[in-house]
Amino acid sequence: MNHPPLSERNGPARKGLLQLVGGDVLLRHWRPFAFVALATPIAAGIAHFVLPQTFVSESRVLIKLGREFMGPAEQSGRSSAMYRLNEAINSEVEILSSRELAAEVVDYVGMSILFPDLAEETDDSPEVLRQKAAAALLKSLSTTGVAESSVIRVALAHEDRMVAQEALGTLMERFQARHLDVFSGKQLPVADEVVTAVRKALVEAEEARANYREANGIFDADEERSILLRRRDELLTKIEELRASRGQLASGVAPDGEGEGSVLTEDEDLITLRAEEQRLLENYYPSSHAVQAVRAQIVSRERLATERLEKQLSALEADEQRWVASLSEVDLGLRQLETHARSLRELDRSVSFEETRLQEAMGAREAALFDAKLDAGEVTSVVVIDRPTLPLEPLGIGLVAKLFVGAIAGLFLGGSLVILLHLLGREDDEDADEQLQRETSAESATPTRPTVFGSVKLPS
Repeated sequence: MNHPPLSERNGPARKGLLQLVGGDVLLRHWRPFAFVALATPIAAGIAHFVLPQTFVSESRVLIKLGREFMGPAEQSGRSSAMYRLNEAINSEVEILSSRELAAEVVDYVGMSILFPDLAEETDDSPEVLRQKAAAALLKSLSTTGVAESSVIRVALAHEDRMVAQEALGTLMERFQARHLDVFSGKQLPVADEVVTAVRKALVEAEEARANYREANGIFDADEERSILLRRRDELLTKIEELRASRGQLASGVAPDGEGEGSVLTEDEDLITLRAEEQRLLENYYPSSHAVQAVRAQIVSRERLATERLEKQLSALEADEQRWVASLSEVDLGLRQLETHARSLRELDRSVSFEETRLQEAMGAREAALFDAKLDAGEVTSVVVIDRPTLPLEPLGIGLVAKLFVGAIAGLFLGGSLVILLHLLGREDDEDADEQLQRETSAESATPTRPTVFGSVKLPS
């Protein structure tokens, strides 16, 4: 079977498109085209009047870095200030979009005004309906921070323009009240309690220090330490002098200014007796009675001198032991004084710590008192720079614009429908042509026999 070339097979399609562009097909299907082209803008107009319209009331709030956001500055500079500003804006946005604030607006405006359908429901409790209304109000509320500024744009949508303005106005009023409530000076009672507690702790610390001083007899630890150190130096000097005197006595030398001589060999009686002994030895034998008598006196005199020195040594030893005992007492007193001084330093630190805490608590109380005065005057860093506006036009495009868009859409949809109908009709025509061609080919291929009545088809 011979197939026509591709150019011949695509010829009908090109011809149909040219016919469509030329208007032949459009005239052929003008009824559906006209129906769609007219029905679309009419439907847009009907929807404009039938569907509920939404009005949006807008307001703007300026957030200043006031006392509410001024905490202890960790660092100075633009970055810190910008961080606090962003934190302040985010905090105010959260307050604006809080469920409790929305519930207050529902209470002030009225559920029957805001959401009449919810007000007519009887299946749920009043609190559940109140929360549902608050959730619905939050869905119609939008809060957006304006870039590169400290302004928050607040918008509220409602089917009634007056209700939208009233609800947004109530929201802004309750927002300012809630802001004051959140950042209010309620810290003043707490600050007073802290000051009272710290003062009590300071009095207790001072009493503990005074009682410790009185119980241990310590009034000026530094002065008492100086006295004990001077006493210790005096005792050490005396002990050294006693030990030097003992050394001299132990070597046979009497201390200066004590006894009857400075040296045992320089005793006048002994010198006289020894001289007498030498003189007698010149004339008598050592065993003579006179020499023996002098020698006996010398021995007696030496014994007396030795006993005197031993008594002096004993007295010096007793004095040394007494001074050493006194030195031990002084050292013990110094150690005890150091222990008491350490405890006193701990008590002094406790008193200083409580004094510092009291100063900080007093400063916090002054700040809380200042905030309370500002709260009483309703001084806040939130300023409504644009009161809620009365929306004049509903949300979306107007009637004329809707009709225009509907007309354009109708033309487009109508043209698309015409093209679709044309393509479907052309396919049906092509199928019919092919069927006719097959039947014609079948008839031409059947053999015939001429008769008097004409040609007769022979059975196959």
